Parts: sequence; C-alpha cells; structure tokens
Amino acid sequence: MRVFVKIVRVLIVAGLVGYGVWWLVKRGPQPASKSPEDSVKVTPTISGSSTSGVPSNSLSPSPAPAKAPDQSGASPLDATSGGVPSTPSQPSKNPANYVLGSPSVLPTNMSPQSVLENARRAIVNYGSTFDGNPVGTNPEITSALNGENPKQIKFLNTDDGMRINGAGELVDAWGTPFFFHQLSGKETEIPPPVPTGGCGPAMIC
Repeated sequence: MRVFVKIVRVLIVAGLVGYGVWWLVKRGPQPASKSPEDSVKVTPTISGSSTSGVPSNSLSPSPAPAKAPDQSGASPLDATSGGVPSTPSQPSKNPANYVLGSPSVLPTNMSPQSVLENARRAIVNYGSTFDGNPVGTNPEITSALNGENPKQIKFLNTDDGMRINGAGELVDAWGTPFFFHQLSGKETEIPPPVPTGGCGPAMIC
C-alpha cells in the first residue's frame, strides 16, 4: 500500500513538472521591456527658435547677390516711372518761333486779302512748274512751297507777306494757319481769313 502511494506522488510531481515545461515552451521568449526613457520621443530643437515654432532670423536665407551692371548699353530704368525705360523728351515745335517771317511784322501796306492772294499765287506757280499742286496737310504743302520739291525752288518769300510758324504752317495776316482744301490734284481752295467771318471769297488755285 505504501508503495502505491509513493508511485502516485511521483506521477503527480512528474505531471506538474511536465506541465510547467510545456507552459514555458508554449509561451516562448518575451521581448525585453522598454524603459520609460525609450518611450519618450526626442524632438531636435533649433537654436535661436522662438516659442511659436518659427525659426529666428539666424536661419533666414541669405540675400541674393547684387546683379552686375548691364554692359549691353541699354538705357537705365527711371525709378519714378514704375520701371518703364526713360526716353529723352523731344523738343516740341513752338508756333511762336517763326521759320519764315515774324509773328508780328508784315510788309508795309500789305492787306490780309493781299496775303491770301499771294499764297494762292505761290500754289499756282508750283502747279505750273510741276504740273500739279502740292498735296497734303498745311505743313506738307508749305514745305513743298518752301523748297522741299524736286527742283528745290522756293515759292514763298517775306516780301509777299508769306510767313511760316514754328510748326511749319503757312499762316495768314493774323497768324492763323491757312486751310488748304484740295479739290483735285490741280485745284486747291483756300478759304478766306478767319477774322472776316468766312464772308470773303475763297481763293481757287
């Protein structure tokens, strides 16, 4: 009977030992536990940064190098014109600076109607010389009458009361530019001087 009891005890102990070995094998090796320091994420800090997280000026990009002066000969930009290249202003033509004659002096005993007639005669002479009247605006016709023609003949002179203002226009006795109404290549009408109210006869050349 005692032997039987011993055998039972041995079996129980062996069973417990076997169960323990089986449990350890089934569980397997456990990973090493992390220390509290390992769970803390370390964020690198930037020296000189503010509490708002915006980098200070110490990390701002360095200024771009200044451009070398343009050697291409281009004109500089005018700082007051919004970046638009500045161009030299052209001198304006002042009608007061007469090219031919004077703004106030007329030949003695020269009436306004005589000045108009002499302007008509100058155009007639031009037409007979070149087989056609000069055409264009007042400055263009005046230029042709004053030598800018194939033969460089000047049909205008101050003795006839002919005057050319600074704008290159042939003017009447009052200094008003003539209006040349071209009816055809060989026929030009000159309306009467302005101060007469347009009541005088027009001159047909």
